[in-house]
Amino acid sequence: EGKDLQASDEWFGFGTTTGLTVVKSGNGVANDSADRAVHVPAGSSVKFEYTVTNSGNSAVTGVSVSDDKLTGVAAPAGFDGTLAAGASVTFTADGPVAAGDYKNTATVTGQSEGKDLQASDEWFGFGTTTGLTVVKSGNGVANDSADRAVHVPAGSSVKFEYTVTNSGNSAVTGVSVSDDKLTGVAAPAGFDGTLAAGASVTFTADGPVAAGDYKNTATVTGQSEGQDVTAHDDWYGFGDDEAPTPAPTPTPSAPTAPAQPVAPDQNDGASDGDSAPHEHQLARTGAEVGSIGAGLALLAAGLATVIWSRSRRRSE
Repeated sequence: EGKDLQASDEWFGFGTTTGLTVVKSGNGVANDSADRAVHVPAGSSVKFEYTVTNSGNSAVTGVSVSDDKLTGVAAPAGFDGTLAAGASVTFTADGPVAAGDYKNTATVTGQSEGKDLQASDEWFGFGTTTGLTVVKSGNGVANDSADRAVHVPAGSSVKFEYTVTNSGNSAVTGVSVSDDKLTGVAAPAGFDGTLAAGASVTFTADGPVAAGDYKNTATVTGQSEGQDVTAHDDWYGFGDDEAPTPAPTPTPSAPTAPAQPVAPDQNDGASDGDSAPHEHQLARTGAEVGSIGAGLALLAAGLATVIWSRSRRRSE
């Protein structure tokens, strides 16, 4: 009909984006690099926070957070699990950090526009332990008991050594040693006062030991992880007034020759020309002969009696 005709229709759509992010922090510090590990005392409880943000332009439902090292990550009171576009919510948990390197991972999940969403974040920490030990020795002998006191001449100079060790896993600075009986305890040349984890250093001093019982105490101090660190060690000695006099060594006596047997005297102890012993010997011999004769006479009488008895029986 000679007219231009035109019609139009509009269509409205919405380009959706979906996404979640989570940032984990411990004691208020977010850290996702081992190079910047957050130092906390080993075993201490850390307050963890998990800030979840809907980075898309569509609502996310079923939002929840888990942690690979901790249980009981809690949503804030009243949160129903739905996070509007661009909105954020903070979950929380508390838990200890073990000694040494520590890492845990937070994971957030949810659903948006029919899709499952997930994001994660790591947190790096370091559980610190701090400690110093000191072992004191005198003339090379370490002794922390009065029962084993080291004996030295009274008034003599003793060389003392103080071996200091960092028993923690963090560096200790400002390390110094003092002695309650001595002054001038010296660090080795070049020591700047910093002792790395597990490292040792030896201080030295010289001083006299008084007579009698002697005890002195070494004290080491330093700082680590914002804390003062200290340790002590006792050393017991005994100052002898004088060196003991050694007992004389006995001189062995010469061996005694064995006695020689004496041969019996053929003359019964009488010397040649002495007649008295001979007379005595003769008298003794005569007595013995008389006794023998008497015995023979008795024997003969008995024999005669036996013979007579037998003869009489025959005659009867």
